[in-house]
Amino acid sequence: PGREIDYVNAALNGYNIERVALMYRHFVAPLRPDIVVICINDINGATALAARAAGIYDGVHYRRSHLSKQSALWARVEKNFVVMWRLLHAYSERRKLKADAEAVLWDSGRRLAELVRDCQQEDRLVVLVENGRRLRSDQSRWQQIRASTSQVFFLPYLSIPGFLRIQRAQIELLQEVAASTKCGFFDLSNVVPGDSRYYQDSAHFNDAGSRVFADAMAAQLRSRVQA
Repeated sequence: PGREIDYVNAALNGYNIERVALMYRHFVAPLRPDIVVICINDINGATALAARAAGIYDGVHYRRSHLSKQSALWARVEKNFVVMWRLLHAYSERRKLKADAEAVLWDSGRRLAELVRDCQQEDRLVVLVENGRRLRSDQSRWQQIRASTSQVFFLPYLSIPGFLRIQRAQIELLQEVAASTKCGFFDLSNVVPGDSRYYQDSAHFNDAGSRVFADAMAAQLRSRVQA
């Protein structure tokens, strides 16, 4: 309240840590920002690499049949069947990633710490933020299945329990990076309720979810600045 703030959104969907670092160095740093908020989740990329190394993922989350390439209608039907089949086996660990979650995310933590140190030049306030996903450990089994619809399609190598394990490890990783670099950390993984009122799929907020998240982010940032 009472302050004018210029806001720059330097994020693009699907960017990994290296691309975010590149974007920051070439486009954001020259603007000399006072505050840098880093909201990035490397779970998809890190687990995909681990799954490929384990021989359970070849880089293609779904191969369309010849018929689906000829018919848009059949493509939708086929995709729905694939999702239903994967949801049916979402708790199975067969052909799913079983690697230690901390080991999977170790390199992500190293690269994220480097990004934070880059951003901390000129005494900038740097904050890491975890925004979470729709899937939560405190949900019922039915709620978890509904929350995982697009996740099982794009991450077929992760079971629901497996994803929850790596999500916990992701939060612990951010805490460790924040502690080692002495930056801020806001765990907002549960501020947006995990249901369809606020999510457009398993990972992305709709407009209502974005507003809830933005309000929580602003409140945390305001407290940090005032402190």
